[in-house]
Amino acid sequence: VTVHSSWAGENFKFHIGSEPKSLDPAQVSMGDSVGYFYQNIYQGLYVYHQKKLVPVGAKSCTHTSLTLTCELNSKFNWSDGKVVEAAEYVAAFQHLVDFKSKNPIIRILKNLKNATKVFSGVLPASELGVAAISKTKLQFKFDKEDPEFLYKLTSPLVAPIRSVSFVGEEKASELLVTGPYKIENWTKGRRLLLTENPQYLFYQKGKPKVEIFFIDDDQTALLLYEDHKLNFLKTLPTALIPEYIKRIDFLQIPMARFDYIGFSPELKSQPLLRQALALSLDYAELKKMFSALGVPGCSSLPDDYLSDSVCVSYDLEKAKKIFSALPLKLKEKTYHLAFSSYDRDDVLRGMQWVAEQWRIHLGLKVEIEKLESGVF
Repeated sequence: VTVHSSWAGENFKFHIGSEPKSLDPAQVSMGDSVGYFYQNIYQGLYVYHQKKLVPVGAKSCTHTSLTLTCELNSKFNWSDGKVVEAAEYVAAFQHLVDFKSKNPIIRILKNLKNATKVFSGVLPASELGVAAISKTKLQFKFDKEDPEFLYKLTSPLVAPIRSVSFVGEEKASELLVTGPYKIENWTKGRRLLLTENPQYLFYQKGKPKVEIFFIDDDQTALLLYEDHKLNFLKTLPTALIPEYIKRIDFLQIPMARFDYIGFSPELKSQPLLRQALALSLDYAELKKMFSALGVPGCSSLPDDYLSDSVCVSYDLEKAKKIFSALPLKLKEKTYHLAFSSYDRDDVLRGMQWVAEQWRIHLGLKVEIEKLESGVF
């Protein structure tokens, strides 16, 4: 991504799809790019940088099968200069698994000792398998092995906390943080302004301030980028990829994306209907529509991860034959397809395409409904 020369010395500006609902990461989904904001202000034991784990709050960690012991970095400070202590990590973990927390990311901690029972309210948070051995030593205990746990520690959700009482947006500048930036100002409904945290472990003087705008429409964000009012556009609507792919400021990073259409319990006893629905989608057309690098309908995982090939292929003739033999009440029914508003335009286009494919190919009546991510 190139940066226009006229931007030198200005704030670095980008957008996220929705305004954070709280400064408490345990109460907010990391979806819809809000995680970009939290990762700038909250850091814990590790970060993931240039394809490797980098210790930040941790000096080192020693792992046995069911125990992880971490020696803390004595130079890792809060934004007020106080050294981060082990008990403040314990507070963060206990806060996250408190049964009142509705964050779906809680599953990253499911292998910690007693995590499920604490989350469900059967045991108190003090029974969770994380403890401060001393001010500088933190220990985790597990019910079962968790070889990926160090990577999970890069989440801003498990960054240390000083208190479970988080300030509101009107006092956001008072929030104590451990990341490279702290909040200078929160303009409700419009933007967040971040400034350097001079107490950060890897502090480098001279970085620009960061402005994060709340823009829920991809086209609006694109127009602001083209008008040099955003320095960085993190996503481009897939419909525009053919138009932008040859531009010097276009950067494409391949990723494995695992979206799916799930059939509800209502269709559990209708395997033939499910098969007809799956076979009647033209996956080559879907690939072209999204400028996908992989093949929709197939798993994006490497072959050696799977015991069998996981692919659904377009076979309209077979789909029509199966569908025609179904009871009339199944064929004439109006079906309801709900989807999450996360990722906005592209998901909407995809669901409209699916409903239209089923209408054209099978004569199926489908109503689609967009739901807010948390409701979905």
